[in-house]
Amino acid sequence: MRFAPDMLQLLLFVALTAGACSMAQLDRGGAKIVVIDKPYEACEYVATAYGRSFFEENAMNNLRNKVAEAGATHLVLTAETQVTGPILPVAGDSLTVRGIGYRCPEKRVQAEGRQK
Repeated sequence: MRFAPDMLQLLLFVALTAGACSMAQLDRGGAKIVVIDKPYEACEYVATAYGRSFFEENAMNNLRNKVAEAGATHLVLTAETQVTGPILPVAGDSLTVRGIGYRCPEKRVQAEGRQK
């Protein structure tokens, strides 16, 4: 069976986007990751990782899942790279987000009450 070039591009696009979407589900560990601007003193480095997708939310989900799998509780984003020249005409732009996973104790905010 022979496909026209346009049909091949369409099939490739469907395969790529279906794969990207299925890999980008936020798992239970990834859902617990807290994104912070910078680690606080008691945080311990766990791993550096990246997430990649055609969609920003999916790239972030990939990154959060990866640092959670490594044992992190918190994530500091370090870089975002957008590739704007598609390799294939139907593939679209690709986004890569990078970050550092940390294991941090639960940060408790203590209310300071005045005693009279």
